[in-house]
Amino acid sequence: MKKPSQHKFIRLTAAALSLSLLAAALALVLNGTASPLRDGGETASRPFLRLFSPLSASLEGVKDWTRGMETLREETAALEEENTRLETAARQGELAQGENENLRSLLGWAQDRQDLDLLPAQVLSREKDTWDRTLTLDQGKKAGVRAGQYVVEAHGALVGLVSTVGRSWCEVTLLTSPDFQLAGLGTVSGTLGTLEGDLAHMVQGELLFTPFSPEFPMSLGEGVVSLAHGEEPREILVGTVTSLAEDPGRLTAAGSVTPTADLDRLSQVYVITGVREEEG
Repeated sequence: MKKPSQHKFIRLTAAALSLSLLAAALALVLNGTASPLRDGGETASRPFLRLFSPLSASLEGVKDWTRGMETLREETAALEEENTRLETAARQGELAQGENENLRSLLGWAQDRQDLDLLPAQVLSREKDTWDRTLTLDQGKKAGVRAGQYVVEAHGALVGLVSTVGRSWCEVTLLTSPDFQLAGLGTVSGTLGTLEGDLAHMVQGELLFTPFSPEFPMSLGEGVVSLAHGEEPREILVGTVTSLAEDPGRLTAAGSVTPTADLDRLSQVYVITGVREEEG
């Protein structure tokens, strides 16, 4: 019994709504003309207009909220973009500051070593599988680079020796490489010996210093420099003796030397392309 009544109520409501909408449309069409028909349309549609006014206001509120969210998203995106730009600028500033400090160090050391012909070079790459063994520079034969020349870092410490040379590039064997070998001198004991890399010391970032004779024992903490032969540069700083161990084969105490140069953070270096004769 309730279902027919509900259906009848729904049909009556739909009919009333249709009539009111029709009346509202008619009132709009007849707007500006005075007629009983127009007045009747407005009277019939007025209750339904009051009914839908809050709904219309709510829809406008949703639109305003949506526009506000879109504006907020746009402002957030702009702030994120600006933050990224500032972070990038800060990183570039830090890199530039580091490069300037390296350049000042290079220039200062170069002024102290007027006996050397120094060629500035940029580090282009390192071997991925042999990180502490070789690196490639942007200078080659056309700039006067040749195999065997010394390569030093910003403070004048030895990095390695040029091993392969191309027209506009060269490869440097780092002093911790098993392929590296050079005569060295202890700055405190006066010990003469051989500086050489090996696999065991390379893992520790060190190289081996083996004295020629047991008559001049080394001491911990003393510096080691290169020993010049012929036209090679004299007294290029290599590193510091950090440990001593007996060498059964030579009956001498061999020393482990930690390089002064930070081989993992090289960006600019000097190739020593010549040694000038001292005046007087």
